[in-house]
Amino acid sequence: MGSEEKPASGTRKGSPNHSPEFRRRLAAAACEPGVSVSKLAREHGINANMLFKWRRRYRAEQAAGTTELVPVTVVSCVIRGSWTRDSREGGRLIRAKLDSRSAATRGFRFLL
Repeated sequence: MGSEEKPASGTRKGSPNHSPEFRRRLAAAACEPGVSVSKLAREHGINANMLFKWRRRYRAEQAAGTTELVPVTVVSCVIRGSWTRDSREGGRLIRAKLDSRSAATRGFRFLL
């Protein structure tokens, strides 16, 4: 690879400020399977710890963008005794437990 990037003019001496695009590109490359982060950092002339930090931030940003909401339907019911229901939704097991005491005081408890 070996593509070097020049820091922006007017920056501190000795500490290059790499552009966000450069950081994102290297962090994405570091997330690829089988890639040595230390070797990638060496090839681009940066400290491996810095690239590990960029990769951690990149992964956190990617995870934050993939949050999904699950649709829920609320129904009213009267339950005596205890009740358990298992359901598979999108490959995940959803278990709902309810007994007459918890219905009156705490409502449904969902165990994911």
